[in-house]
Amino acid sequence: MKNKFVIVSVLAGAVIASVAITGNVFAQGDKEEVVSQQKSWQKREGPMRELDQRLNLTDEQKKLLKENRESRKEDIKENNLKLKAAKDAIKEELKKKDLDMAAVNKLHAQVKDLQMKMEDYRLEGILAVRKILTPEQYAKFIEFTVERRGGKHKSGPGSKGQESTEPAM
Repeated sequence: MKNKFVIVSVLAGAVIASVAITGNVFAQGDKEEVVSQQKSWQKREGPMRELDQRLNLTDEQKKLLKENRESRKEDIKENNLKLKAAKDAIKEELKKKDLDMAAVNKLHAQVKDLQMKMEDYRLEGILAVRKILTPEQYAKFIEFTVERRGGKHKSGPGSKGQESTEPAM
């Protein structure tokens, strides 16, 4: 009986510690992430004009870049909604009196899969831009993205960023 109590206590402590560590990541990214993604599509107008001027884009390049953004927009929006729902489900599961670790682990795996999908979307977008731009324009594009992030790129929800000379992914 005493051994069961010790084992349950150790497991509960491990769960609480992991929740405390990952909870901050989830809390920081939840609402801000979805709202940020929705607003980011609207906020791109100003930077896109500046980018057009810096890169001296042709009308065809402008059209292709816009099509590239628009083609991924719905997929990214849908993925963000799924990500938020999975994070909310984890929070709800953790609030339950009787913790179901199998459910928590399954939901956590979904969150990781959805986050990896976002990284795939980012990389696909960067590769598409690279195909549209000339090598000189792409080099200026990289400079522009690094400048806009103050020399840092965001590597995940709640990230403080890290020094980079690479495009944000």
